[in-house]
Amino acid sequence: MPERSSANGYAFTLLSGNFCEMQTQHRRHHVLIIDDDVLVRMLLKEQFDKLGVRAFEADSGEEALLLFEAGRVCAVLTDCWMPHMDGFMLAREIRKLESRLSRQPSQIWAHTAHVDEEIEGRCRDAGMQGCIRKPASNEDLRRIVENAPRDVGVDLPIVARDREMILSQWFAQASLDLMAARAQLGSGRIDALAAQLHRIKGAARMLDQQQIARLCERAERLTKDNGRLKDALDEIQRILEGN
Repeated sequence: MPERSSANGYAFTLLSGNFCEMQTQHRRHHVLIIDDDVLVRMLLKEQFDKLGVRAFEADSGEEALLLFEAGRVCAVLTDCWMPHMDGFMLAREIRKLESRLSRQPSQIWAHTAHVDEEIEGRCRDAGMQGCIRKPASNEDLRRIVENAPRDVGVDLPIVARDREMILSQWFAQASLDLMAARAQLGSGRIDALAAQLHRIKGAARMLDQQQIARLCERAERLTKDNGRLKDALDEIQRILEGN
């Protein structure tokens, strides 16, 4: 029987026996996932697991640099918009670290809910291969590892998670994020409000909650119109409360 365990407050199952022997040609690849949203990391980890790719997780650029130096990963998938050290700064620091350690360059990809020419240019300038729009497809992730150099990393267990539980946890987290966005509206901190909406939108796309993602995108465009923005936030809240 699978062993039940938990991490970060979320339930998952450790699979053992024959299932663990079903490894693909990508098993020797090791990927580093960086996102300050735990649910986004969990979903990406699940996708990589299905591809037979072992993945590390970090919730900040600072933690990612420590893991990158210790874990010898071959590919990095990072959110762009994180506090303290964003994805662009992280990519530059990784390139410096590779040079200092005389390592073969890894694949570095941005993973973001918003992709346009400006973002693509910033990714290239930071030393990334490019950017992938949230939610990443299995083909997107397969392309990353197929083009990455093989390396040696720490062995990790294969996991399978209860998607309904992930979704339930996300609705609770999204409600808290929306509450934080409302607080920013009252204080006039529009940049912080937009960051909260971007966070909700990115995870919503990964969980196929497209209506919420579209409403967040609409709200982001209304950040200079407090009246209509409040109405948009109300609509998002109604949907979250209905689940």
